[in-house]
Amino acid sequence: MPWVKLDENFPDHWKLAELGDYAPLCGWLYICGLAFSNRQLRDGRIPKTHVPKLANFQHIGIETAQIKGNSGPLVSFGDDVETEMLAKLLVAVGLWEDRGDHFYIHDYLEFQPSREEVEQRRELKRRVGKLGGEASGKQRGEQGAKHGGEQGAKQLLK
Repeated sequence: MPWVKLDENFPDHWKLAELGDYAPLCGWLYICGLAFSNRQLRDGRIPKTHVPKLANFQHIGIETAQIKGNSGPLVSFGDDVETEMLAKLLVAVGLWEDRGDHFYIHDYLEFQPSREEVEQRRELKRRVGKLGGEASGKQRGEQGAKHGGEQGAKQLLK
């Protein structure tokens, strides 16, 4: 599956807005989860063990407080961003559901094709391609025999 369906209003979704400063990071993790689930034909299921592999937020932090000096901040305090924490935030706002050993993307099958649909589409394309290839080969073979036979007779007359 080379694509995912994503509403153009997703960046403004109220569930993301509830996440405040974490919204862009959670939004990206959500999109990475969609891509993973589609690519792996998992019907919206993401194993919890795979969540850290979806996106790398190493060296990213969210500033939560600072001590100001005369010429600006002296010290900033914050939280390191961890993928597992972002996953919990996605669950808290209802974009993902916690189902024990995996997360489920809320309403996934309402907007994305299921594994069964993708496999049926692939099989149909394979069959149609095979039929087209066989028909094309047959037609080329008939034309080749016709032209090849004429060529053979012309060569004999020389």
